[in-house]
Amino acid sequence: MGAPFGFTACWTRKAVLDKYYNGVDDYRCCQGYIPTCCCIDTSECCIGSPLGLCCEGFCCPIFSISIARLHLMDSKRIRPDPCDYKLIACSNCLQCLSCILDIVAIFVDAVKDLAEIVDLIADLFTCSVAGCMGAQIHHEIKKDKDGVVFVVVEGVPVVTPNNVSLAAQDGAVPVVQAVPVGAPPKGAEMER
Repeated sequence: MGAPFGFTACWTRKAVLDKYYNGVDDYRCCQGYIPTCCCIDTSECCIGSPLGLCCEGFCCPIFSISIARLHLMDSKRIRPDPCDYKLIACSNCLQCLSCILDIVAIFVDAVKDLAEIVDLIADLFTCSVAGCMGAQIHHEIKKDKDGVVFVVVEGVPVVTPNNVSLAAQDGAVPVVQAVPVGAPPKGAEMER
């Protein structure tokens, strides 16, 4: 799944860095979203490295697309649609079930066929979810081709990635009315 899918992962990571930051120069392994792992600080690995970006994209394509999506959402202060959480959670559960069945199949031959079927279903579902993530990223970048559009909820202080207050931009930012707690503001959800 890594090689053919890695091209999309590399494109999404690079596209987000190019559009909202200073390109590959701002690349970091996992973009700092993963804490220290086995005494390795991932946020300090491969800084500004195109090779690191390619390795991440081809070795961990689903993970890389997820990081690109999170990075884009953080950059634009976008909250995901609640359905996104459910789809991602379902994908994760299917992958965990697949892993558990693979382990059981090592010891119980009768479970091998079931493990292979669940592996296939989990991988197809995960690839579908990753495809949706890639489409969301493409849509947001395409939507911002003439400049980044931030949507702000009144009364909620937000700063741009360059730490410039959106309130200081004198009406250059579309503002929507406040919404009930727990509901994402209209227009701030990532479109599918």
